[in-house]
Amino acid sequence: MVEVFVLLLRPFFLKQINYLLMNDTGNACQESLKYLTNLCLRAARINLLLIVDLKQCEKLAMFGFWESSHLFSGLTILSLAISVNSRWPGSFEEKPDDQTTYWTAKGVLGEMAQAGNLASKGQLRMLDEVETLHDALSWTDNTAFDLFNFWDTEAWPH
Repeated sequence: MVEVFVLLLRPFFLKQINYLLMNDTGNACQESLKYLTNLCLRAARINLLLIVDLKQCEKLAMFGFWESSHLFSGLTILSLAISVNSRWPGSFEEKPDDQTTYWTAKGVLGEMAQAGNLASKGQLRMLDEVETLHDALSWTDNTAFDLFNFWDTEAWPH
């Protein structure tokens, strides 16, 4: 059920990131948008923690497509929030254990991939691309950031 909130609110989350990358802080600071994006982030955290708990209780389906998909979805949201907050502090609500949650959940996704879960293998590769945004944000200046020139988006369909 938590994944439904992540998927429904993800467009608002990405819209806020787009506003920040384009230096449109007026739109990025709208209270309703911030509320919805933080709700998405909270749902992603809960989703990750639930799956990590399932793994610790040995109840996680290591070859499960949906489990892998839910991990990837939550990890993507958390990674983007951490990256954006490193450049624009306070853009998203932060928790002291976000880094730990992220790396623990990514480790579970990695274990699923090592076990032979094909979806997890592909999702780990895509997650690596999402993580490169953090590096890009740390070395660019404060002008508008052109995401589409940073990544070769024409290669994505292949």
